[in-house]
Amino acid sequence: MRQKNVIALLLIAFSFLFFSSCQQQTPELTTPDTNRHTLSKIVTDINKVFEIQDRHTDKLLRKNGVIGTATTKLKNGGYAIEIMTNRSGMEKSLPKFIEGVPVVVKNVGEIYAQDVYTGRYRPVAGGVSAGNFNDYRYFPGAGGGACVGGTVGCVVEKNGEKYFLSNNHVFARKNRAEIGEPIVQPGLIDTDPVCSQNTADVVAKLYDYKAIKWQPLRNSNTIDAAIAKVEPGVQVDCSMISGYTPSTTTAEAVLGMQVKKTGRTTGLTYGTVTGVNVTVVVNYTPDGGYARFEDQIEFTNMSSGGDSGSLIVTDDANNYPVALLYAGSSETTIGSPIDFVLDYFGVTICGN
Repeated sequence: MRQKNVIALLLIAFSFLFFSSCQQQTPELTTPDTNRHTLSKIVTDINKVFEIQDRHTDKLLRKNGVIGTATTKLKNGGYAIEIMTNRSGMEKSLPKFIEGVPVVVKNVGEIYAQDVYTGRYRPVAGGVSAGNFNDYRYFPGAGGGACVGGTVGCVVEKNGEKYFLSNNHVFARKNRAEIGEPIVQPGLIDTDPVCSQNTADVVAKLYDYKAIKWQPLRNSNTIDAAIAKVEPGVQVDCSMISGYTPSTTTAEAVLGMQVKKTGRTTGLTYGTVTGVNVTVVVNYTPDGGYARFEDQIEFTNMSSGGDSGSLIVTDDANNYPVALLYAGSSETTIGSPIDFVLDYFGVTICGN
């Protein structure tokens, strides 16, 4: 599953805002106006671009305002090195070419981990609000806290049993949960009154999760994921609440792939794969630490706070699962390759 020939580095601080509902349009990848004519040069050897990008990433990241690099595809069919920044207006201070490869500058701004499916749904389907029964977070020094929630990605199966799939930070309280803790649908943020713990909302029990390794950043993670075993008597639906059913066959992300997802906050949205083999440093504060993730996938913006845990699939009739969404911003979305997740838990997608 790891794409060894693909070299992309994205170094961005993430803040987890599970209940934000703000979403903006993603700008097209563009280059500075003064450099438009130079993009007529087409670089078609993607492996060459990967190698050049990798050689220059560390130097670029030392520039104030540069937060990452990636390999991207141009409209003319060629490839370019994407330089990601956290503010606008940096084009004049950045190169137009690197070793002959065109450069595009993309202001991605701040990135957040990720409300239309906030109600109580029975049977429980993929794409609806969910969370840990105990997930009220106190923020020391911030004057209080908040109850939170995320998304049921989909139903998965193992040895004839059914489970709900989502993120560690949705189901397992960022490593704090004990196995067996109740999982509720909807999540606490969507209860009425808000933050009310109702045992009638319990639909599953936390069964397993991949612990997140915190700093030092030489520690590496590949997934932010957890599964919860469906409680007896709880009806489930292997389809998404928006209507389609994921395939049991997965697909590997490739640049330009068209995808979609169904999530608690923004519902059914569409996107494109813009980066592969991405490395990110994720900020889980104020109630967590920093964690490094490798071999991730970058998409155009297709999510908002509360969409964490959503299953990203191909935007076609096959609905092949591609990634498990766990972070994003108004400019971009990040997910873990779905095969990493399924292999870790030894589960399969419940679908067609």
